Amino acid sequence: MTHKPHFPSWTRIALAATLTAIALAACGSGGSLRRLCVVDDASESTQYVEPNYENWLSTNVTAVANDGGTVDVVVVTGRPLSQSQPMTQNFSSDTGQENSATREADVSSFLDEVQSAVSAAQTGSSDPTMGSGIIEGLNLYAGKGCTSLAALTDGYENEAVNIYKQNILTPSGRAELIGRLEREHLTPDFRGVELALPFGGYEPQGSSLSQARVAALPAFWDSYASHSQAHLEWRNG
Repeated sequence: MTHKPHFPSWTRIALAATLTAIALAACGSGGSLRRLCVVDDASESTQYVEPNYENWLSTNVTAVANDGGTVDVVVVTGRPLSQSQPMTQNFSSDTGQENSATREADVSSFLDEVQSAVSAAQTGSSDPTMGSGIIEGLNLYAGKGCTSLAALTDGYENEAVNIYKQNILTPSGRAELIGRLEREHLTPDFRGVELALPFGGYEPQGSSLSQARVAALPAFWDSYASHSQAHLEWRNG
């Protein structure tokens, strides 16, 4: 896997999101059996990318709706296991041209529900803990039958693992962190599932994270995915 060190333009981000949508559409196709599970990171560091998350969700929720599948979205900040509950929409009764108006209305209503949850998290009305609890958010989908899984986040985890301070820089350091996560039951079995981070490592406003740690992010998430028996699709571009 090749990871380019520079940050992409908004155009390339949009292209990457589209390509991820195509990949997820191919993954787990099969009508009503398709289940897309999404972790939407609403922590402070992601606010500048939130419009891109909205576009990604619109594209992918529409694709799943057209297939008659199910979408689960959980909005996370710091402590998802105690704060957050996935929102679910099943589109199995919305398939076919004759139901296109109902399907579009259901997609719009679901996206509005997600955006309301994001706004509540960002304004603090849901009493969020500071930081990104991405790993705990993903853990909410353990055993939920996801056919594809996506985390809309920059990947700057600092709850279950603190990527700012702990050793994500070396294979042995990453192995030690993943081992601890396993002991804490935070490496669920996602056997055969593609884990997509279409915006991984992307912070348009910059970050205090060192370039060495930014460069190590894909390797850390690949270690997490591999241990959970998932395939990682990191931002391409």
